[in-house]
Amino acid sequence: MRFNPGLERRASLTASVVSSEWLSRGSLVFVLLSAILVLLGWQYDIPLLKSGYPNSPSTMKANTALCFLLAGLSLGLLQLEPRVRAARLKKRLGWMSTSLALSVILVGLLTLSQSCFGWHLGIDELLFRDTAPLTPTPYPGRMGENVAFNFVLVGTTLCLLRQNTRSSAWLAQSLSYLIYLIALLPLMGHLFGISPTYRLITQVIAMAAPTAVAFMGLCMGLLLSRPDQGLMGIVTSPLAGGVMARSLLPWAIAIPLGINWLTFQGEQFGWYESAFGYAGRIVMIATAFFSVIWRNAYLLNQQERQQQRIKQQLEAAEQRLAFANVSLERQVAERTHELAQANDRLQCELFARTLAEERLQELAALQQAILDGANHMIIATTVDGTIIAFNAAAERSLGYAASEVVGIEPLTLIHEPTEVAQYAQVLSQEFGSPVAPGFSVFVAKARRGIVDVREWSYLRKDGSRFPILLSVTALHDSDGQLTGFLGIGSDISDRKRIEAEREQAELALRESEKRYRSVIASVAEGIVLQQADGKITTCNASAELILGLSREQMMGLTSIDSHWRVIHEDGSPFPGETHPTMMALRTGQPQSNVIMGVYKLNGSLTWISVNAQPMFHLSEAQPYAVVASFTDVTNLKQAELALRESEARFQAFMNNSPAASWITDTDGCFVFLSQTYSQMFALPTTDIVGRSIFELFDAAIAQQFIQTIQDVATTQQSVEVVESAPRSDGTIGEFLVYKFPLIDRSGQRLVGGIAIDITERRQAEEALFRREQEFRTLAENSPDIISRFDRDLRCVYVSPAVESATGLSPYVFLGKTHQALGFPVEYLQLWDACAQQVFATGTVNRFEFSLPTPHELRHYQARVVPEFGRTGAIETVLVTTRDVTEARQADTELKQLMLELERSNQELQSFAYIASHDLKEPLRTTRNFCSLLQTKCKGLLDERGQDYVDRIQKATQRMQTLIDDLLTLSRVTTDAKPFAPVVLAQVVTEVMSNLGMQFQRTGGRIEVGELPTVQGDSTQLTQLLQNLISNALKFHGEAAPVVKIYSLNSVQTERDRTYQLLIEDNGIGFEEQYRDRIFGAFERLHGRNEFEGTGMGLALCRKIVERHGGSIVAQSVVGHGSTFIVTLPMV
Repeated sequence: MRFNPGLERRASLTASVVSSEWLSRGSLVFVLLSAILVLLGWQYDIPLLKSGYPNSPSTMKANTALCFLLAGLSLGLLQLEPRVRAARLKKRLGWMSTSLALSVILVGLLTLSQSCFGWHLGIDELLFRDTAPLTPTPYPGRMGENVAFNFVLVGTTLCLLRQNTRSSAWLAQSLSYLIYLIALLPLMGHLFGISPTYRLITQVIAMAAPTAVAFMGLCMGLLLSRPDQGLMGIVTSPLAGGVMARSLLPWAIAIPLGINWLTFQGEQFGWYESAFGYAGRIVMIATAFFSVIWRNAYLLNQQERQQQRIKQQLEAAEQRLAFANVSLERQVAERTHELAQANDRLQCELFARTLAEERLQELAALQQAILDGANHMIIATTVDGTIIAFNAAAERSLGYAASEVVGIEPLTLIHEPTEVAQYAQVLSQEFGSPVAPGFSVFVAKARRGIVDVREWSYLRKDGSRFPILLSVTALHDSDGQLTGFLGIGSDISDRKRIEAEREQAELALRESEKRYRSVIASVAEGIVLQQADGKITTCNASAELILGLSREQMMGLTSIDSHWRVIHEDGSPFPGETHPTMMALRTGQPQSNVIMGVYKLNGSLTWISVNAQPMFHLSEAQPYAVVASFTDVTNLKQAELALRESEARFQAFMNNSPAASWITDTDGCFVFLSQTYSQMFALPTTDIVGRSIFELFDAAIAQQFIQTIQDVATTQQSVEVVESAPRSDGTIGEFLVYKFPLIDRSGQRLVGGIAIDITERRQAEEALFRREQEFRTLAENSPDIISRFDRDLRCVYVSPAVESATGLSPYVFLGKTHQALGFPVEYLQLWDACAQQVFATGTVNRFEFSLPTPHELRHYQARVVPEFGRTGAIETVLVTTRDVTEARQADTELKQLMLELERSNQELQSFAYIASHDLKEPLRTTRNFCSLLQTKCKGLLDERGQDYVDRIQKATQRMQTLIDDLLTLSRVTTDAKPFAPVVLAQVVTEVMSNLGMQFQRTGGRIEVGELPTVQGDSTQLTQLLQNLISNALKFHGEAAPVVKIYSLNSVQTERDRTYQLLIEDNGIGFEEQYRDRIFGAFERLHGRNEFEGTGMGLALCRKIVERHGGSIVAQSVVGHGSTFIVTLPMV
């Protein structure tokens, strides 16, 4: 045996694919649960479920949650489709998956069309009304454009995955990665508190944190749904590249995210400056990636060493195996010679035995035919009288079909009640104890071991009655236990009729004993006397009854008369000259057992068996007459036909049954087998009977079969075993086999068998066992209390975590209700109501409760989930209980901190305003004294003193400017005016007038595009544009400044609720790393000698824009000017 790395790689690939499929299912469950929780949040107005975390700036919209639910169901059906074998069901699942995917695309496209074309289709609040959105929006309930676009990509990806081709897998996974990137940007915005990263062009576009996380989970499910194809085929590959990808990809995502978030938090807390944060981030990322790469290399080296050791061991084993093969071949050659000699002897014995078996089979077939031809009614019952067997003769005689009485009606249905009551009295007197009328009358003697033979009157279905001779015997099993009764009845109507006819014949004999003595001697057969010319001269009553003609009608007729219509058994005409009587007259030879079919005058066909005996005078060679006796064999012919039909039904039933059936002798040679058996085991359909199982199956399989066959034949006991055998598809399957003893008419022991393929059922049972073990592993290692309850609310399982919460062992809970364990009444009311609702509706439910402990009151949340059985009914509920005491305390503390923070902000604003106002007084005094020094003491100050006074004046002026800017910044919120419609074109005109001198001094010009009307404070908007335009005129290069002001949404429509105002210049610009820093208070990128100013202008701009519910960002390239983008709501 050689080392096979390809086999190992295939095993590794299978493991990777299986793990990927489990991750895909987990992602699917996460997305579905997220969507359901959000919909419940909208249904019951729970802000936490809608937004994902407290005080979130945005919520997941109801339409978004619905799309996640549709997409998740589509993906689930897509994953389920390959596991379905029925082609019709598989096609239906595929159609449903595609329909759900198209629904997701439709919702996304309709939402995008509303924003692009200004439509309002009324779908935003179709499910729930968004009465109080967390963030102001002109269209409550509408998902953002980036969310809608992602759903279009999701639906397209699901449709591509449905194609199941290599190219569609590549394209679908590429789109999934694009969805992931679109969702990642808003999530980073939430983590790092950067608003612009998750708000794009329009106002209704903020992507909530749970929306972004759900998109990532859905992307994971989409990527892993085809783990062995497309982009994921490289990741799940068993080769070194795939191993490295699986080892490094999680770290490549987690390390940058974690380290950047930690350094960002350090900057936010002021532990270090941004430059130090960048340096530390680089060092930590490099260190982390070095550790991951070193660990990956170490593991790959270990794996390579292990493969080399295994290869060496396999090569050594191969050498030992080769030596063993040489020795084995020598021994096999010696044994083969011995077996060849024994085989010659066995062939001779087998030939003799085959001849004997063929003879036995012929005898058995003959005996079976005789037994099947018996015209008796056979009825079997249980101990209580219910009919369990009803043969064809009983059906014909009584008019009931077996399906009408078997297992339904008691035996008393076909008996005369008065006759039963009379016989009950007779038995009561005979046994000396009362026997109640009913079924006990028929079996009273049989219960005592006496065979009861008695004449009864049977009632047909049409109400008519006829006499029978009934024999009742008891049936016992192998242990001697009474199992039922068997009744065998013979219709004695003919006998009764014959007896009556006999009495009439005897009376006629007495009247005309000389003439009719020979005729009356016959018993029940029809008899006619024909003269030498063939004419009938006499007949008996049986002949009249059988032939359907009266004596007067038959007198003088011959066999060739036109009154007769006679046929052979095959249906061909029976000529009159060949009738038995005519042949006896012509040849003088008796004719025996000639079967003829005679049509009566009413058209019915009667079959008779005819014997013709010629009569001679002593001195004559030719007969002078012939006596024909015939018997009505119509019932026999009908029984033969019924037997053939029964045999055909038996063959049809056995050949179309899903279970394979067969009969073998004790040596394993087939006596009978169904077509199902041949199909199930891929055997030929002809020439199987008489062949041994050793000819048709592998020796090991055949030995397994022959062992149980011989055990059943020896012990004469039925067995139930599980056997393995090759199936028609070439795989080895497991079969549930019932083998039972049979004995044919010759007394030969046979063994019958029935086999059912249980391969899939065993696999399903093993999978169920594995899932149960996985559930217990998860439950027993979970900090939550996981328990299961039946419909009586009795605990059938509880995880070990219950002991730490209650101090009681899990075994105390098993088999008991919470009421029996002494739980508080308030808890029991909540628990019973919640559990009963889950059992009644089949939906997930939750409730919260509190339980006292010796030290404190603990708070819990419980989630109750229904568990369905194979029949679709709810059998148990699964309860997950979580201790939320600490979480509630943390939530309360967080709310208190938020209130304190808000109060602190208000106090800080008041302090800034008061401090700035009070600082003006000493500045005015300083400025006044400086003026007095310059005027009164101008001659007394030398040049240095005059310079000192000038510096004081300039410093005082800068301080005045700083205080004014600080006051202006504080007045943005304290002295703000109510919002009103503001025409931005008029605001720009006013600003140009205010900055007229600056335009003249710099030689600058301004280009104004079409500007809309906004809702805001006109004074503050004027201050905003004046600061931005003034900066553009101030920070310019050698060329004259050019300022451009325009809006991206220059065409005003009713649907455009937000817009972007852009202010571009051709100034000196700034480096991109300062794009956030320039909006801070007192932040300057240049010295006062280069450009004047306090660094408060852009901070004031940001505060004004934020008060108007908008945002401002800057873009710049050094030496090529800057662009400030202001986003504001429109009227």
